[in-house]
Amino acid sequence: MLICPECQHENSEDNQFCEKCETSLTHKTCNQCGAKVDLGTINCPICKALTVDTYVSIITQPLQQSFVLPEFKKDLGSKLKPKQTYLDSRFRYGLLNKNQENVNSLEPVFQSKDKNFYALEVIDCKPLQKSSLDTILEVVKTLNHRSLINAGVPKIAFPYLTLAEFYPLVPELYDAWRNEETGQEFVIISKPQNWQLLSEVLSTKDFTFVKILAIFDDMAKLWQGLSKVNCCQTILQKNNIGLDNHNSFIVKQIFPDNSENSPQLEQLLELWLDLLPKSLSKEIETIEQLLASLNSGEIENIKQLRAQMQSLSLEKAKDEETDLTIEDQLESILDKVDFDVYDDDDSENATYVSANLEESTFLLPTEMLSLTDAGHTDIGRRRSHNEDCFAIDTTIHKKQTPQAIRFKGRGLYLVCDGMGGHDAGEVASAMALEKISAYWQENWQQELPEINEIKKSILFANQAIYNVNIQKGTSGSHRMGTTLVMALIQDLKIAIAHVGDSRIYRVTRKSGLEQLTIDHSVAQMDIRNGVDPEIAFSRVDAFQLTQALGPRDNNFVHPDISVMEIKENTLFVLCSDGLSDNNFLENHWQTYLFPLISSQTNLNEGLSQIITSANEVNGHDNITCVLIRVRIQHCSKYDQEE
Repeated sequence: MLICPECQHENSEDNQFCEKCETSLTHKTCNQCGAKVDLGTINCPICKALTVDTYVSIITQPLQQSFVLPEFKKDLGSKLKPKQTYLDSRFRYGLLNKNQENVNSLEPVFQSKDKNFYALEVIDCKPLQKSSLDTILEVVKTLNHRSLINAGVPKIAFPYLTLAEFYPLVPELYDAWRNEETGQEFVIISKPQNWQLLSEVLSTKDFTFVKILAIFDDMAKLWQGLSKVNCCQTILQKNNIGLDNHNSFIVKQIFPDNSENSPQLEQLLELWLDLLPKSLSKEIETIEQLLASLNSGEIENIKQLRAQMQSLSLEKAKDEETDLTIEDQLESILDKVDFDVYDDDDSENATYVSANLEESTFLLPTEMLSLTDAGHTDIGRRRSHNEDCFAIDTTIHKKQTPQAIRFKGRGLYLVCDGMGGHDAGEVASAMALEKISAYWQENWQQELPEINEIKKSILFANQAIYNVNIQKGTSGSHRMGTTLVMALIQDLKIAIAHVGDSRIYRVTRKSGLEQLTIDHSVAQMDIRNGVDPEIAFSRVDAFQLTQALGPRDNNFVHPDISVMEIKENTLFVLCSDGLSDNNFLENHWQTYLFPLISSQTNLNEGLSQIITSANEVNGHDNITCVLIRVRIQHCSKYDQEE
């Protein structure tokens, strides 16, 4: 079977185009020069750039055996070219050219009590085929070790499967198999981007101690997971730990512990002391105090250690805020009210760290302090064109008197994800934005529009797209259409509306990340009707849309619309499914979204980091995101008087 890179539909091996979305299954686009090349081509014939995905293969072999790869070779189609060496008999994973000559003199990257671990960079020459591992996991729907081993999954793969929730701290697992003749085990994992050794970065970059503590906390969090699979040695290997291109902590590979001498938590803190630059004498003393508390029994486990670190991080953050303005210091203090750190997995032994202020005896009225926004759309890494579209229309009114400065803000924010094959998707998304924007130019008065008026604007756009479909004589899946998410802001009120599976999220310091929309999909429709979520999402058509603009007339379009007040500093996120797929925001909001609540951060720079990281996880689709940051100010009754 061939898996469509666009819609993930399963196609016959003979198909040249996806039978669902018509994407080519034989050609791809060079990311460097844009040329169309055969899917099996390794280097672009125009610009010579690599046109296949690169991964890392970890290979284990018994200690007593010399490292020799099994001979799987295949001609590249020309007598003038050398034969390509592959790791597998399916001729899927081939060695990069720089690996070809010296592969049999390769040195191990790690040695356990009975195995050597080797690492090789490889290319995926058949990216549309289902991996051997995925085929097994579809049959064996459990992580029971015995069942998976009997089905052919090697032991080396289990830590990656078990720790998948920690991605991107750990590499993503793509494939795994074992060679019964040689005793070798293979895994194919993601390759870190712009990898930097942690020891080198900490010795050369001027990180704040709060940032260093955040890195150490990621290490502690991962240690907690690694300890469950007896792989803590992974972190203790200094050449295996580093930072990615966003200065986030990651490990290159996962290595097992020696069962006779398992690493202890003290070794993690000793590693931290070794990593800290000698010039940070006060910071070294702080970690030494944590180590002393651990040795004395005051800190008993990793959960208590992390709670102590988070408490320490709050204290250090206050010290690092001394250069902020009085207003920003007040904002920072208010944002920390009711902030608790605890571990849900062990509520009886949870250690709480509070930054509560005394409860106020009065309630200050609020008004808008600032309204800022940013938007970006990216074609992704596999699409030949971009069917996403977004629009931002913001107006800020400032009024200053001797008593106060007041702001009033109004904003219209739209994100659409088109569909329909060829150029139809981008036509539909652009048309939706044009029609809705024009509607509000004529109909938005002084106050935030009512729900019925918002529905009218959406149906106005739907009817326009539907009319074009009828005029062209298209029907069914050939009709163009688009999803829609829309936010309308008037001062401290926001109305949100959506059709389809594009989403709106809200991020605040008090509540974290909240998804404000529910996808209009088959699975979510089943869930609303009482079906168990696990059953609903197991359907083949679980993610098929039940709502979209354009394919059907207004009688079949029922947008979800709601209005709410903005009561605290808030970041709103509007995005297409290219960003929200694979729980990207749920897994990474603390790294990429949470810092953007602060007025000290640049939204455009933050959005660029989000898109770059999302491309590594969800590059199969177009990615579009609009960020809206609303900051509020408290004012006295006197200030509000005219």
